[in-house]
Amino acid sequence: MGFLRRIARIYFRNLGIQCALALITVASIVVAIIETYIDAESFHEVSLVLEISFFSVFLVDLIMDFIRAPYKFDHLFSLTFFFDLTACVSILVLVFPADTWLIFFRFFRVF
Repeated sequence: MGFLRRIARIYFRNLGIQCALALITVASIVVAIIETYIDAESFHEVSLVLEISFFSVFLVDLIMDFIRAPYKFDHLFSLTFFFDLTACVSILVLVFPADTWLIFFRFFRVF
């Protein structure tokens, strides 16, 4: 078994990591809601750090899911991959700030 598969197995079997991932998902949704109502410049800096942090966590989860998948090609067309990918797409709000609707892709992580 490869090194990355061992890391992925530890990642998915560790209850603490999975609980932290669930809490981060809820926190990212709460931040998405707050960002739609607060337009303060002081919150923008905090929001930037949080967006990059959420993206990093969701990207690691996407990669770990791919490593763990027994059939990689089938995984690319699964709903799990779609939901993980759309959660990562919400980082585009930093590139296109006028399109704040991109943040709501994060809600797919609940499924």
